[in-house]
Amino acid sequence: MKKILLVLCIGLVVCLSGCGNINKYRSDQELSDEMLENIISSVEEKDVDQFINLFSKEAIDKAVNLENCVDEFMEFYQGNMKRYDGLPSSNRASKYGRTVERNLRVHYTVVTDQKEYAIAFDYCVIDEENPDRVGLTAIEITSKEHYDNEDFRWSYTSRPGVYVAE
Repeated sequence: MKKILLVLCIGLVVCLSGCGNINKYRSDQELSDEMLENIISSVEEKDVDQFINLFSKEAIDKAVNLENCVDEFMEFYQGNMKRYDGLPSSNRASKYGRTVERNLRVHYTVVTDQKEYAIAFDYCVIDEENPDRVGLTAIEITSKEHYDNEDFRWSYTSRPGVYVAE
């Protein structure tokens, strides 16, 4: 039993320290899907702190009324997620062949048991020169009907925070 425990501990140490920042090697889709699932989980559980903890330190410092805006987002979102579909676009910077900055801009359609939504967010995955930027920067939600209007424009792209477009 002691040998099994020792092997498990060694394996855990190797996994946690062996590769450095594992996000460098994960796909844009995998990273954005995981972030969306974390967002929706915190919203469906009505856990404001969990939602805010997804944001970068820089975004938390710069966002206006972040906690109130998260409450508004949670109030707007109705039901439990049944499925989602979306694609990320990425922007990367490298230095000597090594990724030093990686940002995702993502748009999803989220279907719950009550409504359909469009959700978009900016997510900094890696920033070796400014680690305070790592995390969500901004997120916006709107109903699918509102999103489908030809004059609809996302507003989240210009500043950090949480936005609800009704």
